[in-house]
Amino acid sequence: TVYPAVVGGRAAVMKVAHCPTVADASLVREASVIASLRHDRVPRLLGGTWERDGASGRPVLGALVLSPLGIPLLAALDRLIAKSQPAWAVLVFAVDAVLATLADASAPDRAVRWSHCDVRAPNILLTHSPAVPGGGGGGGRGGFDVIVNDWGVAKRATEATMKSDLKAAKALLTLF
Repeated sequence: TVYPAVVGGRAAVMKVAHCPTVADASLVREASVIASLRHDRVPRLLGGTWERDGASGRPVLGALVLSPLGIPLLAALDRLIAKSQPAWAVLVFAVDAVLATLADASAPDRAVRWSHCDVRAPNILLTHSPAVPGGGGGGGRGGFDVIVNDWGVAKRATEATMKSDLKAAKALLTLF
């Protein structure tokens, strides 16, 4: 579950795992991946909270605090369609940004190469609702950029995981 938060005057979200256990390390994995990537199109990790596992009493990561906020890709596209504006340009820009982010995350020069392993529309956010869809430009022309979110099931990049991410990113183009 995700809740709005403010950290140091900056809008953020708190991603909370309900009843986290030591066996479920998805938030630890996500925090580790985000911290190692340090990428403009990956959320910034602002902090987290630790809880005690109810069964073992061992510490477990119970929440992450992430920034920036974003608008789900599908919601942004629906808003454009409702205004009779061409959403395809925003979609193409978003897919291009996702592919660039995935390529960077798995680049050979990284100390640890990552594959997202859950590329799908709900995990793609736009930093703002596009005001003027016009062939991309991201933070410039439309006033928005892309965030590739939810790295909780990421794995070390292999040929197979990178192909799977590429196939999933290409599938985003079929949203229309």
